[in-house]
Amino acid sequence: MESLKVSQKALAKLRDLLDTKTIERSELQTRQEVRRTTPSHVRSPYIFFFQRLNDQLSHAKVKLERAQNHAEDKKSLSQKTIERLQQEYDNMVVERRENDRQIEEVRQEANDVEMKVRRPPLHGLTLNLVNRFKIISNEARLSLTSY
Repeated sequence: MESLKVSQKALAKLRDLLDTKTIERSELQTRQEVRRTTPSHVRSPYIFFFQRLNDQLSHAKVKLERAQNHAEDKKSLSQKTIERLQQEYDNMVVERRENDRQIEEVRQEANDVEMKVRRPPLHGLTLNLVNRFKIISNEARLSLTSY
């Protein structure tokens, strides 16, 4: 993922360099064309000056268009990244909720097992009470007979 970002940055730099070189080339071609097509007695420094200003304006327009396209590309890429991160966050929320539910179930099962281990079964308790009752009854009979 990181190497993809690095490659994309390098590609963007190379595109900018290509655009710059293309603009420089077109400037040179324009200068050569003006020199070829304009007779030497008509050439004045002002023609080159205005031609250069015109070229600079056209190149500025090209750069502006390229910058706008680049900004739109970055905006759409950022929007896609935001949407991807939102989807990942939503998935994490669902996973966390499911995990919390499973943990609660396991905790409840552990509490149930712990309660079963701590309290003796009712059957054993009933037998103990019956045995105690028998012992107390026998002791009461013995004490009654001793009078």
